[in-house]
Amino acid sequence: MPQSYAHLTGETAHIFKIDNKGTPLFIISLDEDFDSEIEVIQPTTKSALETRVEYLENKFNNLEKSISEDDKKSGGPAEIRTQDPRRVKAMS
Repeated sequence: MPQSYAHLTGETAHIFKIDNKGTPLFIISLDEDFDSEIEVIQPTTKSALETRVEYLENKFNNLEKSISEDDKKSGGPAEIRTQDPRRVKAMS
């Protein structure tokens, strides 16, 4: 349970199992006379756009993390700097 319900520690809880379109749903209640005929409200699903944005954010974060780890391993951009510009090799 979330910490915001810590004040309920030590209370007697009753667990009820109800059918949610073929899937069991468990309800925790402090009241022994829980009404099992309660209507289950389904959570809203994410839109296709929200799903795509979340996917792209995760990919971006993974790429950013990978680049950051590569910089740490290689010493970062400071490692390729030199005081003598004649020692810099051109990459093509």
